[in-house]
Amino acid sequence: MTPPIARHHIVDAAGATLLELVVAMAITLTVGAAAALLLEPVYDLFRRESEANDARQRLRVASDVLRSALRVAGAGVYGAERRGPLVQWMPPVLPRRVGRWTPDPPTGAFGDRISIMAISGTALQATVASPMSSRGARLEVATDAGCPVGRSACGFTPGARALVLDRTGAWDLMVITDVAGNALSHWPAMLSKSYGPADEAQVVAADVQVLYHDARRRQLRRYDGDQSDLPVVDEVVEIDFRYVVDPAPPVSPLPSPGEASCVIDRDGSAVLPPLGPVPAPLVELPPSAFADGPFCGEPANRWDADLLRVRAIRVQVRVQAQDPAVRGRDARFFVNPGHATRSRLLVPDFGWELHVAPRNLNFGR
Repeated sequence: MTPPIARHHIVDAAGATLLELVVAMAITLTVGAAAALLLEPVYDLFRRESEANDARQRLRVASDVLRSALRVAGAGVYGAERRGPLVQWMPPVLPRRVGRWTPDPPTGAFGDRISIMAISGTALQATVASPMSSRGARLEVATDAGCPVGRSACGFTPGARALVLDRTGAWDLMVITDVAGNALSHWPAMLSKSYGPADEAQVVAADVQVLYHDARRRQLRRYDGDQSDLPVVDEVVEIDFRYVVDPAPPVSPLPSPGEASCVIDRDGSAVLPPLGPVPAPLVELPPSAFADGPFCGEPANRWDADLLRVRAIRVQVRVQAQDPAVRGRDARFFVNPGHATRSRLLVPDFGWELHVAPRNLNFGR
């Protein structure tokens, strides 16, 4: 008798029920949501610190540029008969923009810009050899002992930027356009006066830096007084220059014996009054104090005599984060409020104050 054949039912173990799928999806979503909630503060921290570090670096660069420019302010003439810092002739720092393009009025004074002049240790320097016949005439320079050997016009060449000044407080920034022998043609075509050796006029290759705040672009910019006007740092929202001055009246530029200048009377007494008991500590003045006279120099480039009192410059700089998503709405901490919605995202504006006392502004003090 044939035994019965066993019947086997095959069950597919790889399958899953709908309930199991729903439970697995719920677990996955729960774990994913928890991970996202845990990662969100980390992402916010990374975003905030990235923006904060960028702002700190911008503030550091702005501070370094300002400090480096101000420290050399007033470095003066060394190769001519009359040597010394520029402050003996004119103020090396001016609270306005000077130069070829969009200069400020000579009697203007602003808190968000400064013009700095200095003469480097290797700059070309020459005395004016003969009086100019007119303000538009060529400048004839002498080949003094400090001039390069075998080179006409003391080494000045077309395209060079120079400063011409004399002991009356007159000065002009110019670009040399042509050289013929020892005679220099210049731009602007008309200088502020006819310079000559009687007033100890000199022509020097000068370094000019105009540092200013472009509020529209939120930039610290640097202008060289001629063609170059470039951004230095972005996201700068405030710059404020203030001037620390000596209360004692200035005693230079010195006039010829028996003559008067804008700061020294004929009898040798000071024209400007002291700003308090002398001797006394330095005092701080806002830029507006340098727009009320008395004025020195020629009308085209005149300057307030109080600028000769300046001994130090105080600068306040403020930068902001670039991304408005990390800036809040409180105007106390944000010059330009943003739309940050979480406190852990906030990157307040960063500020820094510099106090620079250029040694060439403290000559003889």
